[in-house]
Amino acid sequence: GNTWYTPREPLLHGVMRTHLLRKGLIQLRDIYPDDLHTFQKVSLINAMLNLGHVTFPTAQITSRP
Repeated sequence: GNTWYTPREPLLHGVMRTHLLRKGLIQLRDIYPDDLHTFQKVSLINAMLNLGHVTFPTAQITSRP
């Protein structure tokens, strides 16, 4: 779909995450490791990286013991 989600309980709340939430560009959601296969891709964000600038398919995410 076209909806981006961010964890309801993140490790860091972050300035960019807060900005994107306030603008309605991302939505809060409980996200667990077992849920990753239900998403198409992941976007990395921080103060210098906007949403969608760095993305990769969730199929490339592997778990490590």
